[in-house]
Amino acid sequence: MEADFGRLPMNNDGQVDLHRPFIDELTRPNPDDPRSPEEGQSTMRRVEDVLDVWFDSGSMPYGQVHYPFQNEEWFDTHNPADFIVEYIGQTRGWFYMLHILSTALFDRRPSAM
Repeated sequence: MEADFGRLPMNNDGQVDLHRPFIDELTRPNPDDPRSPEEGQSTMRRVEDVLDVWFDSGSMPYGQVHYPFQNEEWFDTHNPADFIVEYIGQTRGWFYMLHILSTALFDRRPSAM
């Protein structure tokens, strides 16, 4: 984070704090935007609102490769996953959301279990 943003977010006591509102202070030019800063290059910052953190993380297998908008052939050969391991405290959130999304999108479970 320090390499990308030039510093770490600090709280009022001068301690590194990755939580809101301190993380909101970090912004940077988007390195994937081909425009220069003079041409209006976009800025990366924390997204204020998300639908649901578990929905967001459960969408990761699709979103990480921009599926279904790109990489359909790669995705079709790598989904479902061969093996999924999850910490017990996250099974009701992330793991269940993987099942819900995979069933809704593909009518199949997200792993070969």
